[in-house]
Amino acid sequence: MLCCAASVIFEAQSRIELQRFERLEMAARINQK
Repeated sequence: MLCCAASVIFEAQSRIELQRFERLEMAARINQK
């Protein structure tokens, strides 16, 4: 049960990190133009 909760939290964190990374990439592209 604890293991299951940990994996859910980890998945949520990685999703947040991915969104942050995508936003940084978008900003970098806009700045290049």
